[in-house]
Amino acid sequence: MKLAQYHFETGEYLRTVDAVKNIKSKEFMIPPYHTPDLPIAELEDNEYHVFLDNNGNVPRDYANGAWAVKTRFVKVTAYNKQTKQPKEFEDKTLVDDEYTLLEPQSFQKWGDEQWVQNDEAVAAYNAQNGKVIRDNAVSDDLTALDVEWDVLNDAADIRRVINDAETIDAQETDTTQFRLADNTWRETSLAELRQVLCVFIARKRDIWNQFAQWDATDKLEAFSPEY
Repeated sequence: MKLAQYHFETGEYLRTVDAVKNIKSKEFMIPPYHTPDLPIAELEDNEYHVFLDNNGNVPRDYANGAWAVKTRFVKVTAYNKQTKQPKEFEDKTLVDDEYTLLEPQSFQKWGDEQWVQNDEAVAAYNAQNGKVIRDNAVSDDLTALDVEWDVLNDAADIRRVINDAETIDAQETDTTQFRLADNTWRETSLAELRQVLCVFIARKRDIWNQFAQWDATDKLEAFSPEY
């Protein structure tokens, strides 16, 4: 004999179990919140079986109850197709046409049936971010004379040392202790600093030329300079 077990608070069908016979009476025992009447109705995806008495309460005694089918409401988050703003609905069946269960990603807009790339938003973002990428590339550590040089602020440190040397009429072979990008010191001549500055200016001009070429495109791809 099979019994249907239901939840003692909600009446929701839980599982089908085998009934156990009483040792003395040899009759099947029916524990509380169990019934020999099995639910047979077909269910949709959002439905479930519930066992209730005539007053709509969960019966403790199986003799006073019957199975009913209820809709299972599960809260879902939907997204406005125009603003992308999320909104919580008590059930997916309540989501109206202004919303979708599909979560939008950055730089997307609603198409006919799904989110698609918003080219205008992508181009606007890349246009703004491209300037940051350009400036970071210009200020990136510079490899010259087999070491790494700090060239922040338009190679301000290198320019300062060169200007100071010119002020005192230093010779090209005169040297000074110069701090490198890794925070170590290097004995460096004025001629070497000029050489490093020339390498920096050449790289800077190349990056700006790459930026100008990229800036003339639709900017759907991010600026990615090679240097």
